[in-house]
Amino acid sequence: MPQDGSLQSYTDYITILPTVDQPEVFGQHCNADITALIIESRILCETLISLEVQHSASEGESKEEKVSTFPSGHLK
Repeated sequence: MPQDGSLQSYTDYITILPTVDQPEVFGQHCNADITALIIESRILCETLISLEVQHSASEGESKEEKVSTFPSGHLK
């Protein structure tokens, strides 16, 4: 915690804080961050693969139309 001071001293203190919380802050092992990144990458790849246009399933449908009709619940 910063010492009592002016608004500028608080602003300066906030600017030196890290922008991303480390896993240790939450009592997790440092590898938890790596695991989370792997899971996010896997979800991204699965989403991209699911958006790939299948010729047999979507005759006449463009890639843009396929993306616009994709359920948003899968992108979390």
